[in-house]
Amino acid sequence: DFLAYWSASRLLAQGENPYDPDALATLQQAARPQRYQEQGVVLPTWNPPWLLILFLPLGLLPFSIATGVWIACNVILGGISAALAWGQVVRPYDERSFLFVLFASLVLPSFLVTVAIGQVTALVLIGMLASVVLIQSSRDWLAGAAILLCGIKPHLCFLFLALLAIWMLRTRRWKVAGGLAVSLLSSLILVTIFYPAWVFAYRDLLSHMPVADIDTSTLGSFIQQIFDFPYFRWTGVLLLPLLIPLTRLVTKNHWLTALNLSTMLTLPFAPYGFGVDHVLLLPAMVEITGWLKLKAKLPWQTALVMSAPILVNLGWLFGMPKNVPNHTLFWIPLAVLVIYALVWRLTHR
Repeated sequence: DFLAYWSASRLLAQGENPYDPDALATLQQAARPQRYQEQGVVLPTWNPPWLLILFLPLGLLPFSIATGVWIACNVILGGISAALAWGQVVRPYDERSFLFVLFASLVLPSFLVTVAIGQVTALVLIGMLASVVLIQSSRDWLAGAAILLCGIKPHLCFLFLALLAIWMLRTRRWKVAGGLAVSLLSSLILVTIFYPAWVFAYRDLLSHMPVADIDTSTLGSFIQQIFDFPYFRWTGVLLLPLLIPLTRLVTKNHWLTALNLSTMLTLPFAPYGFGVDHVLLLPAMVEITGWLKLKAKLPWQTALVMSAPILVNLGWLFGMPKNVPNHTLFWIPLAVLVIYALVWRLTHR
């Protein structure tokens, strides 16, 4: 996947159309000739254009070097995300226990796949967590800028974005909206400077996006594959009434819980998304571990709690069969939601 982001950002850096299939094919074939010969398809970048602005420095590097840099960036983003989530649930900060949480996070199967294929979902993850932390520390302008990262894949966090919009309207924290507007406008101005006709090029790309034909890790895709009924891909709109209880959680300053609930509900009901996007479940797993850590009193109980997510992740990593159809993975966020609810009841009763 990184090949798509690198080639598009490289074209943009050269002042060319980052969505031109012929130009992308030339770059991708030169960078990875074996992959191109085996698959024979061009990898476009479907994400909004501000992603390409973030990738411009990588686009200036040779592909082999840029790949190593992005692998390191993904690992750092995963570690920071785990640290931000841990700091939200365990106070005062427990550095020793966090080392176990960090290791468990970095061996999360979806995170390892994210690193292996060069995906960008970790940017969405850090955007969600950073916006929550910055809002709580009243750094509203920076919080708004962090929200733009969520817009890299808005279909995976639409419930959280809607929650933020309602919260801003109710609290009148207009500086958050201002930070988002400034960062969005700045990125679009930069894209326009590099390639003025990007609006029309991106519109043409999206008009050919085969959403209904992609086998994804969502309930709608599962139903389509089994019953040949494609309309369930859009059932995520039925989640909007849940914004009422989620807003109450935010009002009580339970930001991380609201974020995790919105994510676990959004992923299986998104219009599309893949198993690699389940890396967004990382904060929920950190919060579950934190709850159990706070509940455990004896040293052996703490050790058991901290080692459990590591054992589960390693077991899943080595026990999961390879090349399973994407639509068979829709249940994972729902299973995490059930575990999340059970642990919450155990630790909060």
